[in-house]
Amino acid sequence: MSSVLCSVCGDTATSYCHYGAKVCHSCRTFFRRTSMMVLRGKMKRAYFCCLRGGHCTVDVNTRKKCNFCRLEKCKLIGMVLDFKELKNVKVENSETLGNAKQEIKEEKIDQICNDFELCAQNQPGDFEVFLTNRSVNPFVDFPKSLHFKYGPEELRKLHFFVDLWHVQKCVQPLGLPNIILLLECLKKKKAFPTDVVTTHIKFHEYWWVQFCNGLDEFQVLSSEEKKIVLKNAPLADRLCQGLYLGPRAGKNLFSIIKGMASDKRELEVLKTYLKENKMSSTATFEYEDWISSCWSHCSEYKQMHLVLSREIVTWGQKGVDDVSELLACLLILFSQEDGAHFSYKVGQLFEGWRFILWRYLESQVLPSEAKKGLFTGALEMVGVARNILRVEQYC
Repeated sequence: MSSVLCSVCGDTATSYCHYGAKVCHSCRTFFRRTSMMVLRGKMKRAYFCCLRGGHCTVDVNTRKKCNFCRLEKCKLIGMVLDFKELKNVKVENSETLGNAKQEIKEEKIDQICNDFELCAQNQPGDFEVFLTNRSVNPFVDFPKSLHFKYGPEELRKLHFFVDLWHVQKCVQPLGLPNIILLLECLKKKKAFPTDVVTTHIKFHEYWWVQFCNGLDEFQVLSSEEKKIVLKNAPLADRLCQGLYLGPRAGKNLFSIIKGMASDKRELEVLKTYLKENKMSSTATFEYEDWISSCWSHCSEYKQMHLVLSREIVTWGQKGVDDVSELLACLLILFSQEDGAHFSYKVGQLFEGWRFILWRYLESQVLPSEAKKGLFTGALEMVGVARNILRVEQYC
């Protein structure tokens, strides 16, 4: 009898690794049945949700009470459908598995790790995919000879990246004076001073630099290659700025100050400030207030900035979560413009983040069109962020 416990519910796990994780027969069957229903379009996102905010306890006694939280926990530990099963699914929307027919060969290597070797053929756009037991969406045009992984360890690493980013505001906090200056402007209903906006931007850019220093992928680069990545720190900030402060982003005041506060003590002080000044925490943060002082003499560029920022907000409203947002930022950080200083190693890392982004989105309970929109949109955000910075520099 196996003494290993199921990673999802804590029941006794089988001796076999199902879909990339040690689970019991019940959770194995649940994951396969539910995932196949989602892929076939039999279970719509609107009807598949948690009534308790996604925080249900999943154990032997409660595992049948909330299908949403149970499936989320399955994905969190790295469970992914086998390629053989995905290949036989009759999906209502044919684009779930791609529009193009590709020649796919399967090799039995390691059941837990997903080692992919992508070999380009002579014909442009054609390629073969050699894989173990996972699926690859055929419309993703991978380059030659790449070796990437996506499994439980990589999923844990993604959540570590999110924590690594959030901890930067604790290591180098904005400080209450800089946050209260913004709240004062909101209270008086006037545009933010340029120096206040600049201070916040510089802090965020510094956070991205420190975030990069915490990445193993960054440390393998040469000093010149590191400069390529660090040069893109302002671009990553512009993406986050657009998602939270862009036109009609819909972020309320409390969510904004929560993102600025370095700890619970600062957050309590800011909540007290809002209460004493009779400021609603549900009020929205206006894009116009954030940028108007910076563009007082550049109405043409202001309009260009507005259009680009709307593109970011539109992408964010398709279902971007913390992990997909961070992966989009990693794409931006490791992006390069064509030129004499193009780095092959940085380019390979960019393709690695692109691969992991798709695999992460593929594991989410979303319609195929939403997954494709989030993926292609993330790639487009690289150019959008770059154009936003150009507009700001021109003015």
